[in-house]
Amino acid sequence: MRDFEDLLPRALMDANLIQFRHTLEQSETREPDFSPRYRRSRLLLMNDPMGWMRQRSRPLWKRAARSAACVLLACAVALGSLMAVSPAVRAAVLHWLREIGEYGVIYRPLDQKSEIPPSWRPAWLPEGWYIGELFGTEDQIRWQLRSSQSINGTYQNLICTCCSPGSGGIEFGSDRKFTHERTTAQGVPADYFENGRQQMLFWESPEGHLLSVSISGADRATLERIAENMIFYADTDLSYAPEWIPESYREITRYESIGAGQIVWMGPGDLLTFQYITDPPCSMAAPDRNAEETAVNGCPALYWPCIVPEESLHSGQSAEIGDITITAGVSFSPDEAALLRWEDPKTNTAFQLQGVLEREDMIRIAGSVTAAMLP
Repeated sequence: MRDFEDLLPRALMDANLIQFRHTLEQSETREPDFSPRYRRSRLLLMNDPMGWMRQRSRPLWKRAARSAACVLLACAVALGSLMAVSPAVRAAVLHWLREIGEYGVIYRPLDQKSEIPPSWRPAWLPEGWYIGELFGTEDQIRWQLRSSQSINGTYQNLICTCCSPGSGGIEFGSDRKFTHERTTAQGVPADYFENGRQQMLFWESPEGHLLSVSISGADRATLERIAENMIFYADTDLSYAPEWIPESYREITRYESIGAGQIVWMGPGDLLTFQYITDPPCSMAAPDRNAEETAVNGCPALYWPCIVPEESLHSGQSAEIGDITITAGVSFSPDEAALLRWEDPKTNTAFQLQGVLEREDMIRIAGSVTAAMLP
């Protein structure tokens, strides 16, 4: 029986040789025709045997997921290239990335700059609101408004902000936890955040600006109505600046946008600030003390004298660091500093000058304000 078992495999081999003799004779005269897929697999095997083995042992679902990721990356690269050359495609893609952590929210711009100034402003406000502060840079403008009426002893506060990509982004909520909800504002996707009495709404403008409205002490309906009435202001091409400033003051910051501007000078230990707003959405805040009536270039004006104690005036300090002189000054609030306010009825522009100078100097500075075309 063993002899039969030994002879049977040999007989099968001889039968195979007889059946495939013609094929084997041809293969001796030509090289095998390997497929491209086999050649790539063999090359990978020779270059990295261990890597080839790990890849072959990877489950099918992982290989499929990796292929899908590669396709997604290729699509992203293609979209990025298309965005670089097609404004129409860029308009349909978000310009800001939102990151929400456990306690903080960050908005980061995808672009580096915008050719359009961030001159968005509120066009509707509830009755009894006034402008408390206007802060502006080349890439950002922030309107801080307050209500003259309190609810349970607490005044309502509103901040409307417009940031262009050059501002670098916005971060908030690092010490508070917000609830988040996706909604819409002005017909585009928006983010709604809430933390106790504070409510915030973020969305993008068609120009790629990041707009936000933050309110405390009011309801959500008021917040959404203010957001829906935010407008891009482009109704003037004039900016304003005084031609005369005391020699002891030097300019440190200047912001000029469409219909709003601010210049700040550093004096001997204190600051001098000039602001203007064309077609203001509401009046500016007034100090809680009596004002004196006066005039600037024939226009009615109000002047609030400086009540800062004499010993607190010019209390800034200077330090020499190498060839650089660093001076620290004090910016007093409108409730303490001298304040001069007037309006130009021809252009519907409100002006304000704040500092610690004497009345005569304040009026002289205001009288030297001239208009110029925006750059």
